[in-house]
Amino acid sequence: MEDEKCNFDVEIGIDMLTDYRNNNVDNFILWSGDSDFAYPIQELLLNNKKAIIFTISRRVGPELTDTKVKVFDIRKIKNFICWNKEIRWEK
Repeated sequence: MEDEKCNFDVEIGIDMLTDYRNNNVDNFILWSGDSDFAYPIQELLLNNKKAIIFTISRRVGPELTDTKVKVFDIRKIKNFICWNKEIRWEK
């Protein structure tokens, strides 16, 4: 029996567009820099929806970079979710 390739990226991209069209979702957060998401992201942006990507900045596919969507490096997530005064630095 041959293993079939999973198409999770395609399914997630379809779900994003379906949610936008059927449920009127305005904001999308994607936790991947895979270029397979370039088309759905581009469609969302063309329709005035907001999209943000969390990934490792060096791992963003060139097609996704071309969409000009905001990318947050997950290695710096504490800067996104914490106030500076809330960060406890251990020495």
